Amino acid sequence: MFTNNIIQFPTTIENDLCARARKKFEQEAVITADKLTELDVWQALEDNRIELHYQPQYDLQNNQMVAAEALVRLLDRDGTIIMPDRFIEMTENSALIVPLGRRVIEQACRDMAYWRKNNLAMGHVAINLSASQLETDSGLVDFV
Repeated sequence: MFTNNIIQFPTTIENDLCARARKKFEQEAVITADKLTELDVWQALEDNRIELHYQPQYDLQNNQMVAAEALVRLLDRDGTIIMPDRFIEMTENSALIVPLGRRVIEQACRDMAYWRKNNLAMGHVAINLSASQLETDSGLVDFV
């Protein structure tokens, strides 16, 4: 019995360590697989699979929507919405932030023009720009 405990104890530790290592590997694999590559984002830009969702901003005293914040999303080829935590950091660390940011500005302006034309104007739309874009996009002011 004592011998069995000595033999089983290391086996139990090894099994536990292997299970932990396997779990960590699987979690990291999911995280890596969950992130998009630069090519994925370029392809989304090329295929016009950039979508804006608008978060309303309300004046609580008047209980009216006074503005909205534009939130960028990518669409996967099957139409699945891809949240920004899967692509924003990568775009900020690459040249992709400039075309992505410009696409967001263009789409938000088109949406606002459509809303105004159809008497749906709501004041203003807030667009979040990356510090990386402000630093690297020398033509941003003229573009806007």
